[in-house]
Parts: sequence; structure tokens; C-alpha cells
Amino acid sequence: VPRHCRLGMVTVGMPRAGSTLQMKMIFKLLGEKFTEEKVKKAYWDLFKHVVMEPKKMEAHIQFHHKFLSTLPEDVVFVTKTHEYKPQLAKLCKRTVIVSIRRNLTETASSMLTAKWMGPQSLGSFLEASINRHRCWNRHEETIDVDYAKLVQDPLTFMRRFVISSAIDVPDSLVQNVVAQVAAEEANPDIPGGTALDITELDTAMRTITNFSIVSNFQRKFGYQVL
Repeated sequence: VPRHCRLGMVTVGMPRAGSTLQMKMIFKLLGEKFTEEKVKKAYWDLFKHVVMEPKKMEAHIQFHHKFLSTLPEDVVFVTKTHEYKPQLAKLCKRTVIVSIRRNLTETASSMLTAKWMGPQSLGSFLEASINRHRCWNRHEETIDVDYAKLVQDPLTFMRRFVISSAIDVPDSLVQNVVAQVAAEEANPDIPGGTALDITELDTAMRTITNFSIVSNFQRKFGYQVL
């Protein structure tokens, strides 16, 4: 991790829960505050999530390493990961971690619709996601929000981020950024898939109810108990 950059923002939300929307709003606000030249972003360990040929992967890793090791001290760095990488808590001189969670019934439906995986794999995947969520929220600098509340009231979340990051921006700018970004599709690069197969969803629900950690998560945050 670079460590010497002035401000780091790490988006660590659960998959299909709105982390892209969070990142878009924050990145735009930081770009308005510091100018786009002073704000850099990258998906952490992208090579693990995109199929690459060995040579292309090696070149990507070398480029990424050089990019991070040469970041100027006045740069703000924004990154995203769905994994638990505790070293990112010390990404820059000041680092803010942004987390998001969602009713797992909605997450399962979204993942099946997007064709990310089949119903039989969802239980173990959600279990791992919950464990990572727990780990990230042990860090006191983590801001954790609910997906439905973010969509309903993104301005409150952005105001919390401004306070945690200690950046001096007028509230009118925060409001303008929220108005511009919140209306956009959160992640147009991820396919929406086809219409959800109800049979697949029923199978997925039966599968994930075998995981007590899923029911405990739902109960803890006031979601529908599966």
C-alpha cells in the first residue's frame, strides 16, 4: 500500500449491495474538491476478478505496483475491494473505510438475475461475505450503511463521509454531487441478466437457510429472517 498519499478512501461493501454507487458519489465529490488530476482510483487486485492471460496479468501487476509506489504525497486515492485486506486500513496518511450491507434476500435475487452464480453456491458465498463484513466493521474508521437507507437518503451518508475524511467542502457541493450521481444506474457495467427464475430463487433460499450465520445476520440488522 502507498501510505504516503494524503487521503485514502476504501469501498469494502458486500457484493451487489450498492458499493459502486458509494464509490461514484465519493469519487465525484473528491474530484470537485481536489481536481481530477489529484484524485486517482483503481480496483484493488483487479487481476483476481478479471480473466487475464499470464503475460497480461504479470504486466498488470507490475504496472499496478509502480502506480502505487509512485503516487505523489498530495494525491487522494480511491479504491474498492470485496475482500478483507486489513493493510488497506493504513492506505494513506488518513484513510476512510466505507462499507454497505443489504437484505440478503435482495442480494441473492440480484446475483441470480445478474448470472453471477447458481443457487447452490450462494450459501457459502454469502457466509464469506458476512465474515468479511464483520472483519471490516471491527475497524473504528469504517462507515457502515444499509443499502435501502443509502438509496433513500444518500445525502446523510455523504455528509458522514465528509466529516470522517476531514475535507472542507460546502454542503451545497455535497448536495449537487448527490443529485447528479444518485439518479444514475449504480453500475451499468454489470449486466442485469434476464428475468429472475422463481424456481432458482426458491432453490437459493432453501440453500442459504442452512447457514445459521445468514439468519443471524438478517436478525441482527432487522431484515427478513430466512
